[in-house]
Amino acid sequence: MERLNTITSKVENAIDILQKYRSSLITAAVTGKIDVRNVNLTERGASLNETEALELPV
Repeated sequence: MERLNTITSKVENAIDILQKYRSSLITAAVTGKIDVRNVNLTERGASLNETEALELPV
Protein backbone atom coordinates (compact mmCIF):
# COMPACT_ATOMS: atom_id res chain seq x y z
CA MET A 1 0.00 0.00 0.00
CA GLU A 2 2.87 2.38 0.78
CA ARG A 3 4.34 1.81 -2.68
CA LEU A 4 1.01 2.73 -4.28
CA ASN A 5 0.87 5.93 -2.22
CA THR A 6 4.41 6.82 -3.29
CA ILE A 7 3.60 6.27 -6.96
CA THR A 8 0.35 8.24 -6.65
CA SER A 9 2.19 11.12 -5.03
CA LYS A 10 4.84 11.16 -7.77
CA VAL A 11 2.20 11.13 -10.50
CA GLU A 12 0.25 13.94 -8.84
CA ASN A 13 3.45 15.97 -8.55
CA ALA A 14 4.28 15.37 -12.23
CA ILE A 15 0.78 16.45 -13.24
CA ASP A 16 1.12 19.63 -11.19
CA ILE A 17 4.48 20.45 -12.79
CA LEU A 18 3.14 19.80 -16.31
CA GLN A 19 0.08 21.99 -15.69
CA LYS A 20 2.33 24.84 -14.55
CA TYR A 21 4.58 24.35 -17.57
CA ARG A 22 1.57 24.37 -19.91
CA SER A 23 0.27 27.53 -18.30
CA SER A 24 3.63 29.28 -18.65
CA LEU A 25 3.90 28.25 -22.31
CA ILE A 26 0.44 29.63 -23.04
CA THR A 27 1.31 32.87 -21.25
CA ALA A 28 4.56 33.19 -23.19
CA ALA A 29 2.77 32.61 -26.49
CA VAL A 30 -0.03 35.07 -25.72
CA THR A 31 2.34 37.81 -24.56
CA GLY A 32 4.61 37.32 -27.57
CA LYS A 33 7.62 36.09 -25.63
CA ILE A 34 7.74 33.06 -27.91
CA ASP A 35 6.71 32.97 -31.55
CA VAL A 36 4.32 30.12 -32.32
CA ARG A 37 3.00 31.33 -35.67
CA ASN A 38 4.98 28.79 -37.69
CA VAL A 39 4.78 25.84 -35.33
CA ASN A 40 3.54 22.70 -37.07
CA LEU A 41 1.95 20.47 -34.43
CA THR A 42 1.87 17.39 -36.66
CA GLU A 43 5.67 17.48 -36.98
CA ARG A 44 5.96 17.46 -33.20
CA GLY A 45 3.80 14.39 -32.66
CA ALA A 46 0.69 16.31 -31.67
CA SER A 47 -2.53 15.90 -33.54
CA LEU A 48 -5.54 18.00 -32.68
CA ASN A 49 -8.54 17.94 -34.87
CA GLU A 50 -10.64 21.09 -35.14
CA THR A 51 -13.17 19.91 -32.55
CA GLU A 52 -10.47 19.09 -29.99
CA ALA A 53 -8.80 22.46 -30.53
CA LEU A 54 -12.07 24.29 -29.89
CA GLU A 55 -12.53 22.37 -26.63
CA LEU A 56 -9.17 23.42 -25.17
CA PRO A 57 -9.52 25.70 -22.13
CA VAL A 58 -8.33 29.21 -22.68
